[in-house]
Amino acid sequence: MGLNVPTTQYIVELSKLFNVSSDYILGIENNMKLDVSSLNAEELNIIYNLINYFQNKKSTQ
Repeated sequence: MGLNVPTTQYIVELSKLFNVSSDYILGIENNMKLDVSSLNAEELNIIYNLINYFQNKKSTQ
């Protein structure tokens, strides 16, 4: 049983497919990013409020 190593091109293709960084694919980075550039101000406010809600909930547990 040998060791399989994905090619650089394969990692790049996966990162583009899933819209994440290659570091995320490789397990080096665990921060997720979300493109919110198409959202309006009201939608952004909703997203920010949800993030704050979950961060506060996590810190109180």
